[in-house]
Amino acid sequence: MCEEKVLLLLKSLPQKLRCHCVPLPDYAKFFLERRLEEKQFGVDDVLDSLISDIRKERGLEIKRTDFRPESLPLHSSMNFRLIDEYGRQLAVERNLPRLGSEYGQTARSAFQALAQERLHR
Repeated sequence: MCEEKVLLLLKSLPQKLRCHCVPLPDYAKFFLERRLEEKQFGVDDVLDSLISDIRKERGLEIKRTDFRPESLPLHSSMNFRLIDEYGRQLAVERNLPRLGSEYGQTARSAFQALAQERLHR
């Protein structure tokens, strides 16, 4: 799945930038191998890591806005589920920041209340 997502991100670049990373399947594969070797797999945002790698490997300056992640198929994005303490699903969202902005304060308050309760036992 990771290799497929990197390949799709590379394909979303404009052709004048994309051509510097051909063959794209090989670039995607070697990008992930480099991340694993450097013990950086999963550390940063994949887009930021890819931009940094292209800069390092190809000497090309690429911006986040050059990519079109919105053009990727839905199955290439994580699906986050918010579950309450009873196992009920409260929300499903592919956009984690949006989920955080909607439920972050509620979660923070619940965790603080739980921590206070445990401190006073």
